[in-house]
Amino acid sequence: ALSYSLEKFGNPNFPDIGDGSFNMKRFVGASYVDLNSTLWKFEYKTGLRYERTDVIADTIRNSYQNLFPSLSLIYRFNLGNIQFGYRRGIWRPDERNLLPIYHFISANSLFKGNPRLLPEISDNFIMSMNLQKGNFSINPEFYYKRISNIIEDTTYVLSPYPVAVRYNTNYREGSRLGFSTTLSYNVGLLKQLGPLPVGILDINVGINGYNHRYANVSDTSYSLSLSVQGILFLAVIQGYVYISPGSKYRFYEVDRQISSYLAFILPLGNLSLFILLNDPFGLHKPISRTQVGGYYHYEQQQP
Repeated sequence: ALSYSLEKFGNPNFPDIGDGSFNMKRFVGASYVDLNSTLWKFEYKTGLRYERTDVIADTIRNSYQNLFPSLSLIYRFNLGNIQFGYRRGIWRPDERNLLPIYHFISANSLFKGNPRLLPEISDNFIMSMNLQKGNFSINPEFYYKRISNIIEDTTYVLSPYPVAVRYNTNYREGSRLGFSTTLSYNVGLLKQLGPLPVGILDINVGINGYNHRYANVSDTSYSLSLSVQGILFLAVIQGYVYISPGSKYRFYEVDRQISSYLAFILPLGNLSLFILLNDPFGLHKPISRTQVGGYYHYEQQQP
């Protein structure tokens, strides 16, 4: 049982909701079966999971059932492997989203849970490849994700009080189609500067791109990253730079992002001294979130 109490919080027009309590239980039962084997150069694994969920909040009862299939295929050859995978996933709302009680946000707004919420269901497809020849390797990956029963905020006015009440409801569907790859080259270039080594150990380049669709929003974006690891005298050096031109999400936009760091790792016997310099070249640009469609969001500074 959960008890709650709300006061007027400095707003003379705040509703006198009073005290109360709720008994809430959530039961999840599941059963599953899986099969894996090898056929020629193919390795496969398939499975099926069944779940039943019951949510009881006093006199309110919400029940739903789901099937979650999964499939993984791997083909191996001399230079690497190709993999295809599919799985259905679930994201359940937490108790705060479910309990039909009021949560204080500000003197003019409340949040109330919705015990009739359904979980978000996602269908995830992925195809990836791992190739390696000599010191060079590449790992391209294509993926597609479709989400249904997306949980969104909805607002209504608690009449006759000038107080806004937010609650969650299942609304739309969304999807994301994307591509990512990592290119790695083990340079292994070491020279002696007197008695001490200097050189580059490896270089990694990351490329990511996607198309995000949700309601009336369709956005295509990408990001680039570069990391280099080397050795200077007795210290290992790591450098990293990340660049993204910005993207759109459900109800907000994110501006261009740039981040970087430089790290030094110095072995001291059985211990190591780690020094991290965040944004050593002054490239950093903070995350900036802007509201879209009348929804309020915030700006966040990266650490």
